[in-house]
Amino acid sequence: MASESECHDGLHIWTDMYEIEVVDEQSHEPVAEGELGLLVFTPLWNNTVTPFLRWESGDYVRYIERGETPGKFSVFPMIRHAARTAGFFKV
Repeated sequence: MASESECHDGLHIWTDMYEIEVVDEQSHEPVAEGELGLLVFTPLWNNTVTPFLRWESGDYVRYIERGETPGKFSVFPMIRHAARTAGFFKV
């Protein structure tokens, strides 16, 4: 779902394959860029590897539109991982 570049400045989400949201833990409303929130994935296509419609991953992350990475990964937005909840939740 993501790759790290040689800059190691975060995970570049493959947004051509997945829609991501970073939402507030209580309200589930989107948070502003750079603010801490819960990561939610929605696959743009489905197969046996992504057998979910929308998934709250349990990861606390910060969304970054553009990182320091030049080259092929620069087109993808990033997340910076901060922590994890106790488990997984399907939405």
